[in-house]
Amino acid sequence: MLGNSKKSLLTLSILAALHSTAWAQEESAAVKTKVEQVSTEQADENKESEEAAGIEVIEVQGTRGSLKRSMNAKRYADQVMDGVSAEDIGKLPDDNIAEAISRVVGVSMNRAAGEGEYVSIRGMDPGLSKVTVNGQSMASGNAGSMNVATDGSSRATNLNNIASEMVGGIEVFKSPTANMVEGSIGGTVNLKTRKPIAVGNKGTVSVKADYNELSDDAGPGANLFINRVNDDETFAVSTTLSYFERTIRQNRMTARGWALQNPDNRYTKGLPYVDLPGYIEGDENGEGGGVYRLENIGSQTVEDERERINVAVNAQWIPTEDLDINLGVLYAKQTRERLSTDNIADFRDNDYLAVREGSVIVDGLNVISQINDLQDGATDPYTGEAYPDGHPYKGKKSKYNYNAVTYDREYEDETVGVNLGADYLINDEFTFSAAIGSSEATLTQDQTQALFSSQVNGLGYVLHNGTYMPEVIYPSSTQDLNAMEPQNMLLEQYKLKHFDTENTKEYVQADLDWELDNDHIRSLEFGARFERGEKEYFSTANNTTGAENLEYLEQVKEANGGEYANLADFGNYINVPDMIDNGPFDAWYSPDTSSLDKNFADLREHVEIEYERYNIVEETSAVYTQANISSEIFNIPVRGNVGVRYVTTDIESSANKKVENNPDWTWTTIKHDYDDVLPSVNLAFIPHPDVVVRAAGASVMSRPSHGQLSSSYRPATDNGNPVFKLGNPKLSPFRANQYDLSAEWYFNSEGLLSAGIFYKDIADFIVEKVEHRVLPDVNNGWPVDVKQPINAEDATVEGVEISYQQAFTSLPSFWSGFGTAINYTYNDSETKLVNDVTGENMTLPGLSQDTFNATIYWEKHGINMRLAYNYRSEYFRVFSWSGEAVYVDDFDQLDFTAGYRISKALSVNFNARNITGEKTYEYVGDSSRAYSVTDNGNSYNVTLKYNF
Repeated sequence: MLGNSKKSLLTLSILAALHSTAWAQEESAAVKTKVEQVSTEQADENKESEEAAGIEVIEVQGTRGSLKRSMNAKRYADQVMDGVSAEDIGKLPDDNIAEAISRVVGVSMNRAAGEGEYVSIRGMDPGLSKVTVNGQSMASGNAGSMNVATDGSSRATNLNNIASEMVGGIEVFKSPTANMVEGSIGGTVNLKTRKPIAVGNKGTVSVKADYNELSDDAGPGANLFINRVNDDETFAVSTTLSYFERTIRQNRMTARGWALQNPDNRYTKGLPYVDLPGYIEGDENGEGGGVYRLENIGSQTVEDERERINVAVNAQWIPTEDLDINLGVLYAKQTRERLSTDNIADFRDNDYLAVREGSVIVDGLNVISQINDLQDGATDPYTGEAYPDGHPYKGKKSKYNYNAVTYDREYEDETVGVNLGADYLINDEFTFSAAIGSSEATLTQDQTQALFSSQVNGLGYVLHNGTYMPEVIYPSSTQDLNAMEPQNMLLEQYKLKHFDTENTKEYVQADLDWELDNDHIRSLEFGARFERGEKEYFSTANNTTGAENLEYLEQVKEANGGEYANLADFGNYINVPDMIDNGPFDAWYSPDTSSLDKNFADLREHVEIEYERYNIVEETSAVYTQANISSEIFNIPVRGNVGVRYVTTDIESSANKKVENNPDWTWTTIKHDYDDVLPSVNLAFIPHPDVVVRAAGASVMSRPSHGQLSSSYRPATDNGNPVFKLGNPKLSPFRANQYDLSAEWYFNSEGLLSAGIFYKDIADFIVEKVEHRVLPDVNNGWPVDVKQPINAEDATVEGVEISYQQAFTSLPSFWSGFGTAINYTYNDSETKLVNDVTGENMTLPGLSQDTFNATIYWEKHGINMRLAYNYRSEYFRVFSWSGEAVYVDDFDQLDFTAGYRISKALSVNFNARNITGEKTYEYVGDSSRAYSVTDNGNSYNVTLKYNF
């Protein structure tokens, strides 16, 4: 609320639009005393209203204006925050919300097919941060829910579902206040929409064309924003419509990983490597020995057709000067048709392939070359001798080792949210605020999987010295090469599966702001909030694996005139001329899922997969109190807040489970509850008019993913071994105590140099533990390996953030158009997460030690040009199937933006992403062991925008 203000609600709404938090519960007194210096996302939209209120207008647009408004929001905030301000109505500095946020110090981004989707704040997993719209939570379907039961359903929000044109600005809060919705130990991203009355009678329309180099396809886009205010300026409605269509292609080299070959390998017992030159022996205890062998290599191409529709309606009504009512409605829908096809050569342990000893070359710890042959499970193919008892291949016939697989996926992700809020000025001291809202997100996926395979002698790989990309060694005989022909590749699996996720949220909250007339505390705030969320997940399929799959293949054979389906009849030849240099394959036959569906989809009905259904109901109740400070300490002005939030969480987790003495699945509900006391303090000291020194501390929490909370269990594998994966409804949340200390020097009206340190002490960190125990009606009562998430470990995260920003307006002539924004973040973590293969302690997944952003821009005479560079160092992503750590290598990207304001109303903009064509590299354990190479190519777009 606005402190010490006796203005009408109309003036209050104008000032609220200037404030850094659209639905914030307080505003710094320093903002009001220097309001003429504070520019915001809506500076040009608010010009008429601001002049009417007697506020000086500084109208700066483009990159320079955006940076200046973001800098001022940071300067006058009471907490540690950064932000991104719109350059103009409907124009963020980047086309993608996640990419715009990634320019902020302390933020890194996760890309999919070259586009930003999720953001990580201070190294924390995206699911441990929170995304709000105008300060309120929104339901999210989240593509992570496409994974079954315990593997998916992250709380992370896919920012690619919301068009950048829908928001007026973005705030990244790194230190919380008591009046903010809890649920984040990384940070909170708040997407702000515009206050309609402050905007005035404005409108924009834009059209866009987006071109992806690899897909060679240009997709259209359009955006419309209309804002209308009545003559009395007491009622206004804004409407935003956004449509976007794009086709992306992605080319990849893929590998399943590298498997350690030593006597402990359950499939190979280390044969034949233990007997070959170059094998690394273990120590006297047998530890540390072995060499790594590539599991498979393949080429993949993905075509991803996306269509996104967004609609937002915001209404504001001030029926009296004491009452301000706001209604917001947001609808977002994204559909995707994602077709991926792979061609793969296998050398896996569990394929039981013989190895030509003379073909094996060992370099250090790696097998960099080998050739495989088929064997029958009885006789050594090279010596003709029978396998002795105890030989790992005895009774194990070679499997298929050359495969072509297609996944045809159709997604539909739909979200709708409604929020109603009101602020009532009771008198000069008290303001009462209330809000109520509801949102629903649904995500469905229909997937067709088709796998054709054959058995091939003489298939191998080689990793040339100094290269990252393994190459395929082809058979030398015509007969063996013929085995790779499409007519000799038979259908091994054909499966149709449907996934469905539904997430709902409803909330109600009330807040009271008490303005005080004293020299230390400018206001007190009190509030309460209740939220109910529910997430339901289930899946159906017409096929599984094992005996059922073999039965289905026989049905397909019968429907196919008594012939097994082959790839020549149910495949298409594809040539990928721009496949990654030296990629394993650049042409192959791809399974034609549409042809298979036409002929065989109706042979079997879909059946629900009982163990993949779960339902989570989560209810939270919170109360808070907060004192907003405006005082002096030793004659140094200080502002900020201190408060405490108390929240209770009640969970009901339901799923199909097996119970004692009942062979059928039983719907079972498990309940759990916990509470948290979350104190927070944010202080901003002003030792000099141009310097702000900040200190902040808080207790924070983030709840486990819905998949982790599910009570379902399912069969899976862990390090190649059979295991049952279980959820755990009794999990406690991640909890942390965090501290910030920073200094900011605003050396001129558009200049900033800042440095800060932060520290997070995280408790109840969730890890997965494997135990050997009995599960009801599983394995005839014998124990099995069970993998389940538990609260077990502690972790710490610490880092440094440095920012520099300046517009060089004092330089002469042409040079005065230049400006820059540079930031660097150092992150480090200590965890008890152990790599079972190496025994080393790992960093937090997704945490890069170094992130760096640099923007250089030039603006003059209506021309705006910007080069934006983004870098993040390598990070640990996940453990592979073999237990080895998968790392994403260093990645940097350079983007270019240019715009020209043809007239006051008409402008044109050009964007180029990844102009240097950088690729993403992943490796297993060591950078010499390739896991994947991904090429997303370049993309370009042109936008024509008209203001009216």
